[in-house]
Amino acid sequence: YDISGHLSLQGKAFGNMRTQVRKVERDHRVRVEAISQANRQDALGIIREWTHGEHRFAGCELRDDEVDHTAVELLDSLGMEGVIVYLDDAPMAVTAGFGLTPDTFDIVVAKCSYNLQGLSYYSKRALMKKVSERFKYINLEEDLGIPGLQTMKRGMQPAGYNRIWEAVRK
Repeated sequence: YDISGHLSLQGKAFGNMRTQVRKVERDHRVRVEAISQANRQDALGIIREWTHGEHRFAGCELRDDEVDHTAVELLDSLGMEGVIVYLDDAPMAVTAGFGLTPDTFDIVVAKCSYNLQGLSYYSKRALMKKVSERFKYINLEEDLGIPGLQTMKRGMQPAGYNRIWEAVRK
């Protein structure tokens, strides 16, 4: 995803995302903080809250919370950075990642403790703002073949796709 497009939100293609951002900002007092030692427990709490919901896609259990928890715990050691979005002074979303290439930042943690339309995108966009001086693109990783995830990612106006290959031993 091209970061500049997501920060400007100009044009018809970004209309839905513009609406989501405005709704979050209209309905809540929003504060964004970089993840630090002082607020790391807030980030971990969001991940814990996410694990209490049901996360079933295509009939399978999706459990990536252990990876997210470990990534946030070891954020500094792994060279990662991220943000926490607070709504009305409560921590509600966490997004984090790392520089993948000289021009691409890879988001590997994206969780919300509250199911609010637009919050997930708002959090990703907040991280885009944070890294926009150093990176041109954001990578959201693969869609795992999950139809809902594919639809969401296509709706975010990708700048391109990377083919992923799978080798199978016969």
